[in-house]
Amino acid sequence: MGMIAVKPQTETPPRIATPPALPARSEAPWMIWNSRLFISSLADPGAMVSAGIVVNVLLARWLAAEQYAGFVLAFGLFLLLAAVHNVLVLEPMSILGPSADTGNASDYFEAQIWVHLAFSAALAAPLLLAGALVALFARGSYLPGAFFGAGLALPFILLLRFARRLCIILQRPVVALAGSFCNLGFLLAGVLALQARHKLTPWHVFLVLGFTCLCASLLLFHKLQIGLDESRECSVSWKATAAENWRYGRSLVGGALASATLGQAPIVLAPLFLGLAGAAKLYAMQIPALMTLQLATAAGMLLLPGYARESFLGNNKHLRQLAQRISLSLAASSLVVAAILCFAAAPLERLLFGGKFAAVAWLMPWLLIVPLASGLASGYSMALRAFHRPDFDNLATGIAAIVSVQTAFLFIPLWGLAGAAASLASGYVTHAAVVYVCFRQAAASERSEFAAASAKEITPLEQFNS
Repeated sequence: MGMIAVKPQTETPPRIATPPALPARSEAPWMIWNSRLFISSLADPGAMVSAGIVVNVLLARWLAAEQYAGFVLAFGLFLLLAAVHNVLVLEPMSILGPSADTGNASDYFEAQIWVHLAFSAALAAPLLLAGALVALFARGSYLPGAFFGAGLALPFILLLRFARRLCIILQRPVVALAGSFCNLGFLLAGVLALQARHKLTPWHVFLVLGFTCLCASLLLFHKLQIGLDESRECSVSWKATAAENWRYGRSLVGGALASATLGQAPIVLAPLFLGLAGAAKLYAMQIPALMTLQLATAAGMLLLPGYARESFLGNNKHLRQLAQRISLSLAASSLVVAAILCFAAAPLERLLFGGKFAAVAWLMPWLLIVPLASGLASGYSMALRAFHRPDFDNLATGIAAIVSVQTAFLFIPLWGLAGAAASLASGYVTHAAVVYVCFRQAAASERSEFAAASAKEITPLEQFNS
């Protein structure tokens, strides 16, 4: 139990920096808030996504196909586990943290660090167990090293996500962005050093990833003046905090796993039918789609205040129009990228991978169905939350996850790589369709409630006039 924060403690430990005061009316608070949100949308997940995309391209280009597939498969399992961490640690802290008393806010976040360490240790166990099982039955494979490396790196990768979320809670998005770029720089340097020393393997990459995330996390904790201090007693029990997190997030675990399954089921199941070498082709060809998908996600985060404002003002008609415009705009942008890739797929493959996957470059534009469907659903999905109907979005995600898993078992054995791409797309298309149907129903319900409320207001006047 050493120190996590590198900030030295004094007799009276420094409290966390309080969020900056709200601007005066003359300072255009809405524009200032939008600028902060824009920075946070870049920091979370922009720079981290950039790190993942760049490293994925380098690994796909330099590693053997089986090695690269092992890395992506282990990372896909990591993402499933990270979804649990998100709803049991990050989301409760984001909702409950800002309401913590200013006197013990520092202790509250310190308790959350202990909660993170406990949860992340538990989440690392499945990856380590998977590595042990694969080592017993598949000796000589690259998978055991990938699973072991992912299990050891998981607590530190999630620690960086934890630290970046703290920055957003404390309204320090620029600090989060600095930490993300610090991680990106260290990670690129580490991968390049491994390649130069001819030691680029999934095991070593995960070790470097864990170390760089730890360094970036320490930097963020230092900037925020938050950490573990054993020289004084923490006034907030980490066990009570963990129980509070569980009460808040337990109902969200199923939805989080369904959301992660929607995107990861074909990725995790592809090696069963295609082998590691075949799955590596799918993983490499989806990188442009992932870039487009993450850009659409960042754009959605940037436009979220518009939904909040229209919902607060009760402008449901404008809210419906905003949902349609955003969904159609994001879908159209993905369609444009797909059209360009129909002609530029081969040159882009040579640029990214040096012709290593030239035979399957035709998959690139087809996999852009994923961000197209996701963009089409995003505006309507955010509108459902503004209508206070997140249950509809959870229903759509659950149905789409089931479709994704079932089509993976059906399509991949039948059509190989094309089947894997079709399975990946089918889940997102199903999600978009169900979200749109739910949006129409929720919008109709809102209109009927508004009409009923108007009738109640008008009826007494009519009776008085009569």
